[in-house]
Amino acid sequence: MRNQAMQPKPRQVEWAVDMAVKGLLNTHISRPANWKNLGMPAYMSQSLFLNPALDGGGRAMAQVMLGVTTQESNMWQAGREAVPGVTASPLIGNYYGINLYDGDPSNDWDVDFAKADCGYGITQITDHMRMAGREDGHGGAAWNYQKQRAAALDYTANIAAGLQTLVSKWNETRAAGMIANHGTSGRPENWYFALWAYNSGFHPNAGDGSPWGLGWANNPANPEWDAGRLPFMENAAGGEDASAAARPQNWPYQEKVLGFAAHPPSFLESPGTLVPAFRPATWNGTSSAVTVKGSALYNRAHLKAPEDAFCDSSNSCDPSRISDGASNDSASSGPCGRDDVKCWWNKPVTWKTDCVDTCGYEFVRFGDTAPEEPDGTAYPPSCGAGGLPGGALIVDDVPADTPVVRAGCSNSWTNSGTFSFSFANNSVETVYPAKVDLHQLGAGFGGHFWFGHTRADDAKGQRLKITGDWKLNRELDKDARVWVHLPDHGAQTKLAKYQIKTRNGWRTRTVSQPGDSNRWVKLGIFRTKGIVPEVKLNTITSDGTGDEDIAFDAVAFEPGDWDFVPDIVIPEGDPDAPDPVWEDTDRQKQPNPEGTTLAANKERCVATDHEGTRQCVKLDYDIKKYGARKWQQSKSSRSGVAAAAAPLVSWCDDPTVSGYTITRREGCNKLAVVIRWDHNGETVGTAVFAVREEILLENKAVFRERMFMSPLSLDASLGTVSLDYWDAICTPDCDEAYQGTWDGLTVWEPVVDTHWASATRTFTWNNAVSGTSQKFDRGTFLNFKAAAPEAAGAAATIKPSWTFWGEVECDNSVAVTNSTGCVFAKNTPTWQTNTKRYPAAAAYYWVLREKLADHPGSKKYNKPMHRMTDKVQQEHNRNTICNKTGAGKWTAHPDATGDTQGVQCDEFPFAATLESGGIPTPVVNGGICAQLFAQKQDDGTWRLFDDDGYDPPTWKEICGRASMPGKQNGDAGRGPGLSGFFTKARVQNGGAFYMEVPQMEGCNPDDVCVIRP
Repeated sequence: MRNQAMQPKPRQVEWAVDMAVKGLLNTHISRPANWKNLGMPAYMSQSLFLNPALDGGGRAMAQVMLGVTTQESNMWQAGREAVPGVTASPLIGNYYGINLYDGDPSNDWDVDFAKADCGYGITQITDHMRMAGREDGHGGAAWNYQKQRAAALDYTANIAAGLQTLVSKWNETRAAGMIANHGTSGRPENWYFALWAYNSGFHPNAGDGSPWGLGWANNPANPEWDAGRLPFMENAAGGEDASAAARPQNWPYQEKVLGFAAHPPSFLESPGTLVPAFRPATWNGTSSAVTVKGSALYNRAHLKAPEDAFCDSSNSCDPSRISDGASNDSASSGPCGRDDVKCWWNKPVTWKTDCVDTCGYEFVRFGDTAPEEPDGTAYPPSCGAGGLPGGALIVDDVPADTPVVRAGCSNSWTNSGTFSFSFANNSVETVYPAKVDLHQLGAGFGGHFWFGHTRADDAKGQRLKITGDWKLNRELDKDARVWVHLPDHGAQTKLAKYQIKTRNGWRTRTVSQPGDSNRWVKLGIFRTKGIVPEVKLNTITSDGTGDEDIAFDAVAFEPGDWDFVPDIVIPEGDPDAPDPVWEDTDRQKQPNPEGTTLAANKERCVATDHEGTRQCVKLDYDIKKYGARKWQQSKSSRSGVAAAAAPLVSWCDDPTVSGYTITRREGCNKLAVVIRWDHNGETVGTAVFAVREEILLENKAVFRERMFMSPLSLDASLGTVSLDYWDAICTPDCDEAYQGTWDGLTVWEPVVDTHWASATRTFTWNNAVSGTSQKFDRGTFLNFKAAAPEAAGAAATIKPSWTFWGEVECDNSVAVTNSTGCVFAKNTPTWQTNTKRYPAAAAYYWVLREKLADHPGSKKYNKPMHRMTDKVQQEHNRNTICNKTGAGKWTAHPDATGDTQGVQCDEFPFAATLESGGIPTPVVNGGICAQLFAQKQDDGTWRLFDDDGYDPPTWKEICGRASMPGKQNGDAGRGPGLSGFFTKARVQNGGAFYMEVPQMEGCNPDDVCVIRP
């Protein structure tokens, strides 16, 4: 594991700078047994005072150093991906030597360590940070390992090192006579030359007349910088201009540092919280505007030296050429008159003659005895095995002996394996560009995880592909549930594709990684018995763009004896058990009609023949509020001649039946019809009728409807109320006729007359051609009129219709030729398995119906199967699910019990249904199904088991297949029992049906279920 640096809070950096400028760091830092104790006390205690002979004993300016830390790193010691309190790789300048600014994106990942920038941490300290023997004249001799490690990892050591470098640049330029203003070190303006040298170095005088001094790159006259620019981080009024931080390329280095010292930005202290980076330097002066000499704003704005202050004939510079149009292309195109642009500066400069009054003052926030600021606590790691079951074997992403860097977190678990990375490469590359995209954070499980960025599966993505591999350190003697740990940040992809090594090959599970907590996530249970399991994850995703993080944290293997199939005790089959007989007794109540001509509880009004009068009608299925018993009267108790009319549907008398209820061939509709008349907007009377409608769909082309009607209430103001007409439609290809006349009068006197009237219609399907099928558009229409003048006249085509007949379906296409019949298509019939004759197969169907996510055939989940009569498709379905060759081929389990027909592959849902696993795409073989087998026990009972030749079922599969005794497979699902049911219930091609397993209904699939013989 790479060394990690803790990301400090801004206050920590400010404290360390204050202590450093006072020479007190070693006094305050005492870190035994702490990750920051790096053997550096002698280094950190070096004197930080300036050369007394040159400066009179003054101290370094705190705000100048804070400006350096802001400009160099945004006060980051660790990589920018870490927030304060979290550890990460040290922030390193162009560590890989990548040329990002040549305009060629094709080489943006080409590593060239010969061009690496070894700037580390908050101050981007570069001097002495190269490898020993490879300094190549850059930055002096390499420090020993502990000093380099301290500068890279410890923000206090890095600040001390950076300040030492800055002081050395002060002393170096001061010794060469390069003094700014009056030269006192306590004023930020006077650090101008030291800052210039800190960034671009100092060229000492060789004594041969050649150019020497400070380089042209940071000269304010250089055309690289905007001519006539305002002070960095300031607007024209002398106020804050934070937007300048987004365009730093317009100012030389020293102006940016001094600008930050005067205008510190806000930085992150904790997630979602920004605070001022530090306390700024201050300037004396009046409160007048920035344009008024002597004001504090004026003095601060002139922190910036004039652009021509370091440009004259002594360095071959022509100040008259300073302009936005200037360039460094040639000696005549810009201020520098040398083709080699060695217009180096080496003289003192004063742009504030009264610096003692107008230069800035340091602000040292922390006193000499101030303790070190505490570390941040953002994104605390998970430091234990909480969330995992006992016995789980953890494989972390770092070696077992790696100390945890985050404070307060230690290894409280055993690392039971190894983690490694592999990086994409090809024969022409000598480095691995994918390593550039590998990062680490001190969070997640055990205080550490790695992350990269998701990539597309293209040439670039493959070149940058990172693969993590977790491998257990032992062979397992059991199968295992696999867990992956996901951190609370740094994990953004929703398409992390984990690969799991199993006894049957590699399996894939896709996981959404984002979340706001450290957590363990299950990948599933896998066949790991007898192998050393592994988990792999790479950075290729289907939506990879290089923007989203993909995290590599810990994994865990939980060995166990997994019970994948419900525990069912199945008795021996009875070969003589008859098939269940389908009976049309399943009453299915239908929802109240909505969206019809006159929906339930929605009144509709039309004008009558009498001027100013309307008739309004509504249907109401809440019959109890009108006297529910009226609908349940027996034949003998009904008043009036209608008593002679026996019901067509006997169960319509059942008091528990209400509303619109149907079986496959019988229907009962009970409702109240409420008729209201109004005249000029005022109600003149209301009549409420009980209507009971019955229909019998006989197994032929003729069927009958019987209507019963009786008033529940008639307002006296209406006078006589009569049924004006009863009409019906039956289209297309359907004839209807009255069967005789109404039984009883269809005229009722007000208040006391409650007699029943009934009538019957006969319908004939007249298109009973072999192989045809039709659904009927059927409506029932009633219209009443009242005798009172205010309510006189029949309503104009008031049609209180409902969809009772809307799904009547007649056919001549099921089984026997010329066997014509009609059914209610909205009634879904239920097929019963022959559990007694085929108990193992029936139990297998029940298990899959209950456990598969789609619950095929379940009435409880409203998931019927649908008949499919295409023989070619049926054969395709069987060959797809029970494929005997190729990937995922079916192989009989060696422990499966056969019969006279051996062991066969039994698929579910059935091949003769539209739910068969062979129909959806992209199904290619039955290996995707849940795999089971049936085995006969010594006591004669049968049991179902998970077929361990395949992956354990997740129950998200769309199908199942089982090693089943051949006779049970051949007859249970496609034998005479099912085909006879299709004929009797008139289930056509595409028709829906449920499946019921007698003797098992009511069992809990999560408990032991014993089937009684």
